[in-house]
This record gives sequence, C-alpha cells and structure tokens, in this order.
Amino acid sequence: MKLMFAERMVILGILPETGSFMTLKLIRKLREDLAPDEEEIERMNIRENPETRQVTWDPSKDDGLDIEIGEIAFEMIRKSLLDLDKQEKLTSNHESIYEKFIV
Repeated sequence: MKLMFAERMVILGILPETGSFMTLKLIRKLREDLAPDEEEIERMNIRENPETRQVTWDPSKDDGLDIEIGEIAFEMIRKSLLDLDKQEKLTSNHESIYEKFIV
C-alpha cells in the first residue's frame, strides 16, 4: 500500500501501545516499516523540533512509500480508526488513511 509520510506518521500515532506478545511483535515490525530511513530523512529534510516534538518536512519531495501491511496489522489499524470514529475523535489528519483502511 502506498502511503505518504504524513499518513505513516498518523498511523504510528494510532497503533496500540498494549496487546499480546504476538501483537506487540507485529506492531514493532510495522513501526519499523513506517518510520523513515536515513535516505528519506535527508531527501525530504525531515526535522523534529526538540522542544515541541513537532515534525516538519518538504512535502514536495514525498513520493510516498509502498509498504506491505499484513492482514493482522491491517486489522489493527482498521480497529484503531473505527474506535476513534466511534468516540468521535477523528481529525482531518485521519481522513486519507480512513479512506484507505475503512472506505
């Protein structure tokens, strides 16, 4: 699935923090796959403000990244989005990933 950097950061923010041992292993692998590598950090000029923890980048250099997301990981992301929707806690940042995982 092709995901833009902002979408990947949103997904990282909604992944569960707790779960079974197997779930935690899958989440760790998914976090590694979604995180930018050194080449991407340099190419998109990704920076984090140490005081605010706000991440900035050059979106014009974001070509997206094709990430393989297995069925179980897909369902974890889907469940997190549905939970946010049920609680009416979705924001505009969730819109594009909601469309990819739910609609």
